[in-house]
Amino acid sequence: MTQSINQIMEALDTVLSTTVWANGDNEIITLAEELHIGNNNGQPRAIEDLERLSLVGAYVALQIKMDCFDIAVETLDDNTLATRVKEMVFNEAKKILSGTSINVNQRVA
Repeated sequence: MTQSINQIMEALDTVLSTTVWANGDNEIITLAEELHIGNNNGQPRAIEDLERLSLVGAYVALQIKMDCFDIAVETLDDNTLATRVKEMVFNEAKKILSGTSINVNQRVA
């Protein structure tokens, strides 16, 4: 099935906007916020740029969302953890595009 770039970007935005955890200050944060997506700051960040605490939060949130607890976060180094988070984000986006997951218009309150 062919997807337009707009549909792909919407699916990725949905995953990034609905992946949430509590940061060190007990504030709810999304992966999109951590990456500063949509802030027009001219410096898009990559998942590899995130601090370990944020990577752990995103990884655990994605594990819960995907019901996939095969690898404990404590056993992963930072590079492997960042790679796993990216893989999980893209897998969730693929589910959305195939229509087997959450609605593209769903957002966190």
